[in-house]
Amino acid sequence: MTFHQLRLNARDVVSLVAEADAGLVGHAFFCPVSIECDTGLIEGMGLGELAVRPAWQSRGIGGRLTLSGFDILREAACPFVVVIGHAEYYPRLGFEPGSAHGLRCQWDGVPADNFMVKMLDPDRMRAVSGVATYRDV
Repeated sequence: MTFHQLRLNARDVVSLVAEADAGLVGHAFFCPVSIECDTGLIEGMGLGELAVRPAWQSRGIGGRLTLSGFDILREAACPFVVVIGHAEYYPRLGFEPGSAHGLRCQWDGVPADNFMVKMLDPDRMRAVSGVATYRDV
């Protein structure tokens, strides 16, 4: 499943863009993720794509897109966001290793340092652990 297919077919996605005189300069895409645990199925989101044009990088655009996404998702009562990404970049946006919360990625071979979670509702996520699974559309 590609991001393009998810954008076309999935409901419940959040897609944010940054524009400048040069046109589209950044994109953040959040898609549904679930964790099955002892208390049932917990629905959250995954930051599936965060991209900024090279000439526009290091200006805080990716961070602002991500934080804006967090605000939208908190308002929608989303309890968590996971990401598979650079272990030095994403912690500055509040992501922590998923393993620190008992969370694992559905795909084998993803290094533990690169699978991270941002708790948007820590109280709701307190007893949640398990495998984070991206929704097939």
